[in-house]
Amino acid sequence: MLSSRYRRFAAVVSVLGVALALGSCATSESDSGDGGYLGSSLTLSGPLYYLDKGGPAVSPADGTLEFAMGGGAVIGTAAVTDGAFTVTFAAPDAADTAVWSSILPIAATISAPAAKGYVITDVLFDRTDPVAVDITVMNINYTLTSFVFLLYTDTDVTITGTGTYDSPVNGTGLDTCDMDFTLKAGWNRVVVSQTGAGPYTDTYRLGEQPSDAHWAYGL
Repeated sequence: MLSSRYRRFAAVVSVLGVALALGSCATSESDSGDGGYLGSSLTLSGPLYYLDKGGPAVSPADGTLEFAMGGGAVIGTAAVTDGAFTVTFAAPDAADTAVWSSILPIAATISAPAAKGYVITDVLFDRTDPVAVDITVMNINYTLTSFVFLLYTDTDVTITGTGTYDSPVNGTGLDTCDMDFTLKAGWNRVVVSQTGAGPYTDTYRLGEQPSDAHWAYGL
């Protein structure tokens, strides 16, 4: 049986997948130096971690990572061997992008309403050893209080707004989203800080990769 920590991990994955139809790696990102802007293309490299009960540990299993938005076409794949992986993203196909108002979980102010975006939210580890199984992966810290997302936009855009949405994490009511960030055309990193004991407040800001967050999965 899963501990409460791992049940919450699964629920957080569900919330953020639904809430932001919306990861990034501490080891290798093309960063322009201003915190969250990553450029027109992006290279990520491992390791992939497993959130063991004793803390994060490099994945003992091999397989393949797949990156996509909301169940759409896969934008990149990477083989995982001894926890190591590397993958490069260019711009997503225009047909796979959507206007920001249809991606965001709340009604927000969008400076360029026609701007289209893509957010990597579906990261799947197709584990081949020791037992074949598909596992959800997030860029997350061990305490489940920091989450990292990669966002692409075809046009510079500023997104601001605060609102609530139904959260399955704790069953105690509405969680709050607080968004305030400016995306440059290309790839950007948004860090979500989650506070509270339920309901939670999720604060979305452009920022550096948290040192304690990793691509990770929990069973």
